[in-house]
Amino acid sequence: MSDTIFEHYRSVLRDIDVFAETAHDGAQAPHYARYGVTPDAGEGWMDLYQIDHGIAIGRCTYSFREAYDTTYTDRTEWLSVRILLSGSMHLSTPGSGGHAYEGCMVALKHMHANEDHVVRYRYPPNETFQGISIDVPAPLVDELFGGRPLAGHSGLLRPSPDRCYAVLDRRHACQRHGIRTALALLGTSPESAVGRLQIEGAALQFVAALAGPCCLGAHSRTRVPRPRHRVAVDDAIDILRHEFAQSHTIASLARRVGLNECYLKTAFRQVTGQTIGDFLRHTRMGRARELIENGRMTVLQACQFVGYSNPAQFAAAFRRIHGIAPSSLK
Repeated sequence: MSDTIFEHYRSVLRDIDVFAETAHDGAQAPHYARYGVTPDAGEGWMDLYQIDHGIAIGRCTYSFREAYDTTYTDRTEWLSVRILLSGSMHLSTPGSGGHAYEGCMVALKHMHANEDHVVRYRYPPNETFQGISIDVPAPLVDELFGGRPLAGHSGLLRPSPDRCYAVLDRRHACQRHGIRTALALLGTSPESAVGRLQIEGAALQFVAALAGPCCLGAHSRTRVPRPRHRVAVDDAIDILRHEFAQSHTIASLARRVGLNECYLKTAFRQVTGQTIGDFLRHTRMGRARELIENGRMTVLQACQFVGYSNPAQFAAAFRRIHGIAPSSLK
């Protein structure tokens, strides 16, 4: 296989009719590509970025107006990490019933199979799919893991019946790290040198963690939320993602999810690696950037849409999250 992971995914996307490559400032060329969802199919974007050692990073935020199915031949010689923050997808391979993957999930695939296989992806309609991918080429995988099978590193990998991915258990040491990495990658723009360094640093740090002792151990040293607390955090995340324009206090959010304020703040940080306020700001700024870049709203309209009444405060928050001014996207 002579092509890089980056080139492979670009080739795959050329054959998928719901994505169209869009222009960018060229600072990252030839190892950066950005795509928008075609207007008749839905809305949103995704991009690809190749960094050191041939590692490829994919980022996405999109939704489809109707259920969407696609298939492609999945390569098996490299390590693939999929971190899903919101939304869901159903994957299946020939001869398997498939498996649904849902938000706040970190999954790994490193099959070392002799041949590739066809994977069918199915996305439900009107559901925002948000997440990132990190793919590590075979030579680096062999160097990092020394030929050891990834699934043997921990008893907390749960293989799915479709044979596509093994999902990290909530107690796994790298689960929280993965969610935090995904939030950092989605909240950073590659248009500036600082942003590119931040993206590369976050991705490389997570890859190193996967190969390190913390991931090889069976349990995280970090305290895991109780099941009831975990359910409350999931409910809080859903509220913040769907009602991002509204004002939320810890007290009001705690009442809605049925959990003590202190317990909610602690459990929320344990699950997401962020405070509730930071999570809401990242959600708002991610939505605002999508609207401005797609030309659906002006900066002022996006400011008001995501819940800001003061344009200066909105611009300052946008710059802190994305590293650029919202006006530069016009």
